[in-house]
Amino acid sequence: MVGATASALIGVMNPLLAKLSSLLERELDKLKGVGREVALLQDEKLSSMNTTLVAVTETEEPSSQVKEWMHQLRELSYDAEDCIDVFFHCLGQHDLATGSSAGPNAGSRLSGRANAPQARSPS
Repeated sequence: MVGATASALIGVMNPLLAKLSSLLERELDKLKGVGREVALLQDEKLSSMNTTLVAVTETEEPSSQVKEWMHQLRELSYDAEDCIDVFFHCLGQHDLATGSSAGPNAGSRLSGRANAPQARSPS
């Protein structure tokens, strides 16, 4: 009798474990993608803006265009920080409610917002 019960339990557990394994693999792939996006953002966008800012600080009197760009960059920095705060708040709320990650598009939503600085930089 115990053998039949154990066999039935194994029959139920195997598909469950396969589905759980598949789900965990997909979530891990999403997290890896976010890491690549953060590295890209840091390497290409933020370092470029930082280099430009360093060059501007060495200028006697920046042009009005550069001053406006610096103002927009400051505002964008505040907006980005707010977005990150909201993201972490939502991440925490989602974790508490479901016991899972922030969802399949959390990283891409944040990355989409991070692409905005490109349109604001001076030519």
